Amino acid sequence: MAFNKEFITKLKQSVSLVELVDEYTDLSKQYNDEWVGHCPHPDHHDPTPSFTIYNKNGEEKWFCFGCNTGGDCIDFINWITNMSWQESVIYLANKYDIPLPKDKHDKVYKRNKLISDKYKRDIKERAYNYLYSRGLNNDDIDKWNIGYDKYEDRIVFPMFNRFNNIIGFNKRRIKDNGNKYNKKYIHSPNSEIFKKSQYLYGVNNIDTKYEYIMITEGVMDVILADKYKLKNVVCTLGVALTKEHIPYLKSLNKTVILIYDGDNKGQEAIKKASELLLENNIYCKTVSLPKNKDLADVALELKYKLPKYIESKMCTYGYYEAKNIIDEYNKNLYELKLKYQPMINNVMKKVPQQEKSTIQSFLENEIGLKVTN
Repeated sequence: MAFNKEFITKLKQSVSLVELVDEYTDLSKQYNDEWVGHCPHPDHHDPTPSFTIYNKNGEEKWFCFGCNTGGDCIDFINWITNMSWQESVIYLANKYDIPLPKDKHDKVYKRNKLISDKYKRDIKERAYNYLYSRGLNNDDIDKWNIGYDKYEDRIVFPMFNRFNNIIGFNKRRIKDNGNKYNKKYIHSPNSEIFKKSQYLYGVNNIDTKYEYIMITEGVMDVILADKYKLKNVVCTLGVALTKEHIPYLKSLNKTVILIYDGDNKGQEAIKKASELLLENNIYCKTVSLPKNKDLADVALELKYKLPKYIESKMCTYGYYEAKNIIDEYNKNLYELKLKYQPMINNVMKKVPQQEKSTIQSFLENEIGLKVTN
């Protein structure tokens, strides 16, 4: 179910955040209409009250300084109960007797769900073996509702929108039959509910309490990254990040982290995507993966060490570009040294013995070349 901006605004205005939070922890009023209490999250032992409710531009917000997270009333339910964002909206609407809006695409969503269920039932040993070989297990298959199109011999990945409605299907061939027209991936045609140039696979799995969204290249990158606890990972279905993705990314108000394949095409894609984001005032960071590896490869190699690895590799766009310049400079410098080494060696043969050590030191200090003659 989709919720328009007007409905979400009405919902937030109908909820007293103080009353809602007070059901989970005791609050005391402070100055400037702020309320303070112990953090109610079960994973946070909070001996000193870290939880605050405050007013921002006429809207009640919350923040826990211990957990370093916060948001509105919907984010609070999402955070405290681990419901999805959509489930949190529905929970609050029912709690405060606010009628849910009807979605004109409900019939299409229901039909797609029936189709997805059939693909799921049709999974055979051949499809399971392929998915197992890629590092997935039955829990992963169930979580992402992965199915099998037995007529096309393709793995089927349902494409969900933010509200967990299926808006189309992305299908991957299991085996290359040598037919150049038999594309590795095919997807549902563009429609009123699906636009490939705007879509991000994994968007239904975004957790609003995190301050970032990670963008990678392929479906398996997303699934395996999520399996090993790297949060908020989405992909662009093999297409470049485009200006049509920008409005949604802006609406999230999160730092974008680009994690593309560790090859020349991936690095070029990072450069173009970074420039597009910065042109649209979206702060971004980049992650360079090992040469010729994608995020799925790294996830399978590192497993639950993946989140820390990605965190350690993050850098700003400026640092990324500066490092590329330095790498190019060092490469050219190395090639230049190789070019001049024979010339210098030839000169050193003619230099008087008493002068050799002085010239050797001079060359080493000035251009970093060691001369043995």
